[in-house]
Amino acid sequence: MIKSAIDPSNPYALKDGYYINSMYYGMVPGDGFELISSTVVSGPYDTAELAEKEMQLQFGDEIWEYAISGPADKIGNIWGPF
Repeated sequence: MIKSAIDPSNPYALKDGYYINSMYYGMVPGDGFELISSTVVSGPYDTAELAEKEMQLQFGDEIWEYAISGPADKIGNIWGPF
């Protein structure tokens, strides 16, 4: 990931653009099925709509394995909807 796109106070909050992320889910003992990690695979894109179109073109039927992240909202959430 590009260092200039990271907010130093929260390394998971992106300042600029929208990114396509590969999502890894799994069973966590005592918690059940949840997100274990994510990896940026493409971006940045100027809008969430452009990121979504590119995600559909690149990954087609496997789109459920990916998500779009973007600038943090008021409560610090970086995941859609945007």
